[in-house]
Amino acid sequence: MSFRKLYESNWFTARYEIKDGKIYSKSINENIISKEEFEKIFRDKITSSGQTTVSPSINPINNENTILSGVGEPGGEITVNILGIEYKTLVASDGKWNVSIPKQQQGTKIIAIQKSKGKIESTEVSVMVLTAQIEKPTINTAYSTEEEVSGTGIPGSAIEVEFLSKKYTTNVNSDSKWKLELDDEILENDIIKAKQKKAGKVDSDYEATTVLAETSEIREKNATIIKIYVPSKEKFQINLPRYDYNRYITKENDLEIDWGDGNKQNKILSEGSNYYLSHQYEPGIYTLKFYGYINMSFNDPSRGTYLFENQWDQTSSMNYTWIKDPKIVYDILQFGRAPLQNFYGTKNILDVPKKKKMKLNFSEGKFETLPNNLLKTYVGTEAPKFINCKELKTLPDDLFKNAPQISEFWSVFFGCTKLQTIPESLFEKNVEANNFGKMFSGCVGLQTIPEGLFKNNSRANTYITFARCTGLTYIPLNILNSIRESNRKGTFFGCTNASNYNSIPAAWKNK
Repeated sequence: MSFRKLYESNWFTARYEIKDGKIYSKSINENIISKEEFEKIFRDKITSSGQTTVSPSINPINNENTILSGVGEPGGEITVNILGIEYKTLVASDGKWNVSIPKQQQGTKIIAIQKSKGKIESTEVSVMVLTAQIEKPTINTAYSTEEEVSGTGIPGSAIEVEFLSKKYTTNVNSDSKWKLELDDEILENDIIKAKQKKAGKVDSDYEATTVLAETSEIREKNATIIKIYVPSKEKFQINLPRYDYNRYITKENDLEIDWGDGNKQNKILSEGSNYYLSHQYEPGIYTLKFYGYINMSFNDPSRGTYLFENQWDQTSSMNYTWIKDPKIVYDILQFGRAPLQNFYGTKNILDVPKKKKMKLNFSEGKFETLPNNLLKTYVGTEAPKFINCKELKTLPDDLFKNAPQISEFWSVFFGCTKLQTIPESLFEKNVEANNFGKMFSGCVGLQTIPEGLFKNNSRANTYITFARCTGLTYIPLNILNSIRESNRKGTFFGCTNASNYNSIPAAWKNK
């Protein structure tokens, strides 16, 4: 439709080209009806008689697309208008059309009309340019009992994983791979979802995967393997407490033990909330393989002879587990999944695997020193216990450097009577440490303590940290300068052989 003003009057002429070149025109006075109103009335009239082209459709477009497409009447001409610039194309026989355009900014309005032969042009249709949506990431197959999820994505983009109502984020590496650890162990039939995010783009939709059953390979990797040395014919029992750890309820098939003598036992005896296995051993060396969640520190003497039993220590006022027969020792050959944590009396010690919420106890151990990288991948906030490791003589300088997140050090080296020295840098990375209570109590082999031991630990308390360290010959007077005065109670209680014991502050001596 075109309009032409007649001279200086208020009249104008509306002209429509009808099929076969015929022109339909009408003059109206704009004081009576506006051009817009007239056009609508006139167009509706023409449309009702089948003379107007049907409006085309435009597919959604984003700021990265260079092809605009849609649907129209076959053979019809499409005119696209973007910021005053026109682009033309024809509708194909299948009713689809497309035209090349430059990339447009988000929010740009794109207009299109269609004109079929013998009909007037259609009304305008429009779309707004959207922000491009980033594609979904991939998620690698996940298996039960794992704690890591991984996949691929666009390098530099962020990945958001949703699992058990928790959200985790990580970035895609330059090799297009990503991975992250979850707080909770994943179990069969769990759903893991992940989406990809990048600045300037709309987040992707979620990709989802269902966790598959644990494979035999993963099961073997998760096994805990120990070698046990039995000096005489003994009947051992190992208790397997049943409880919910990270949603995982111990199941009978998780408790299979390979006794190392050609027999496997998975018939679980039960009593209350505990399960247990018993086996008669002849003297010799045996390899035991544990699956699932177990704790080796429990026992019941009424059922036979056991590796461990509990004892209340009057001197230290604490309950700890000790080896009943010191001739019975064992080596750790492979760490299993958490929370198998109490390795009382082990003859050796391995680097700790990376396990969420894992608490470890190596009390009563038979080793003389500790590996430098023992805690390299440890993620817990509570330091492992080495209570009554009476053969332990030295500590590596970087024992806790690889685990700066550790803040709880209560009783860690209590009763290590042969411990001779403490590295001055032992706690320098643990700036969040809040409790050194009882840490070196009863370490009678200590003769000196480095003055700068706690220089970075202003938040900690040192309650009876060195109590009864009777081998100390001198107490550094500046060792507690960084510790608040109210947190120094009884730090050196009972260290009566130190040459300056009588001159240290009373609060340091009194519990």
